[in-house]
Amino acid sequence: MPHVRDEHNWIICYLDEESSTPLNVDSFTSHWRPSLNGPGNLVPPDCQWIAINRGRSYDPRPQRINELNAAFKTLSRSHLKDGNITLTVSVLDQLACQYNVKSGKWMIFADLDTVDSVWADVVRLVCLHRRRGLAKVSANREATDRVICVYVDDFTDVKEVKKLRQDLRMIGVERKIAFKMDAYTHMGIYQGNVWGISPKRYYE
Repeated sequence: MPHVRDEHNWIICYLDEESSTPLNVDSFTSHWRPSLNGPGNLVPPDCQWIAINRGRSYDPRPQRINELNAAFKTLSRSHLKDGNITLTVSVLDQLACQYNVKSGKWMIFADLDTVDSVWADVVRLVCLHRRRGLAKVSANREATDRVICVYVDDFTDVKEVKKLRQDLRMIGVERKIAFKMDAYTHMGIYQGNVWGISPKRYYE
């Protein structure tokens, strides 16, 4: 069995170069299924996310999320107070880089009938083909669909962002999907926000 840990309502499977075998990958996806259906499913009732960690690029600088949020709040207050356009995509990119919150993800939505298959394909892609990265899938029992997030370490590495999208097409994700920066999530930039900024960096 692969190394799987239950961490604060997350099920996380850690695989490295040695343990990323087809047997371990298939064992993980068959025993921890995001649909929560079928016999032998080991997902606990309180689980919110199931994740695979195949290793991310090491960055000695920590993400400074609290400082990012404080800087964003300062800018957003002046934006609303004075009517000045202080919140732009380029400014938010600078904040994300300044406070080292540069990760981002392609987001795939799937219904309960198809999510196990799509998730298994994503895990195989991350572990056996790309041999790097992080992916997660929601597992909320109250929801009728699931979201799969497949990550890159640095949104400024456009070549890597686009290569991941190309790889997702290779496993059958051909409909348009969105890429969102984690910094936007931390700053609360969602669809229909008051600043008129799209939460999607790419949609393809």
